[in-house]
Amino acid sequence: MELSGKDEKAVTRVTERSKPTLVTIGNRQVISSGRWNNELMADHILVNGRLKWLTIGELSKVAYNDGSPRNKKRVRQCLHQLFRTLMLKHGELLVIEYGSPNNRAKAVKLFDCTSEIDRQNLEIKLDRMRKRRELSMEQYENAVLILQDKEVAA
Repeated sequence: MELSGKDEKAVTRVTERSKPTLVTIGNRQVISSGRWNNELMADHILVNGRLKWLTIGELSKVAYNDGSPRNKKRVRQCLHQLFRTLMLKHGELLVIEYGSPNNRAKAVKLFDCTSEIDRQNLEIKLDRMRKRRELSMEQYENAVLILQDKEVAA
């Protein structure tokens, strides 16, 4: 029986993609692939966003190596995924500050239970995500439990 196309003994080449990493260029970090990666952005926020607000422009420069309006819009579109990643895999809650124009996201940081502003912004974000069905009921309840645990620990 003859084989058409590939021979049985032909070697198939498989190439693996390397995982993107955070690379330091000059005095700032960027993602090596130049694309959004939830895990790497979560790691960046865990290191840098505990004590200070990280603007959308800063996140855009880390993810896409550019702070253009188009890339800022792309970052805003990924914030709900980043919120879920931090909540589910790291047990942390992401606070997002909204402002003018059009009530867009301006900055993010990790939740600090001693700050009333963080609490208000977090409640706004949780309600927004629940209404838009970006969180399942189980994930919403998990976020509320994390919030209560952090308040009790403080």
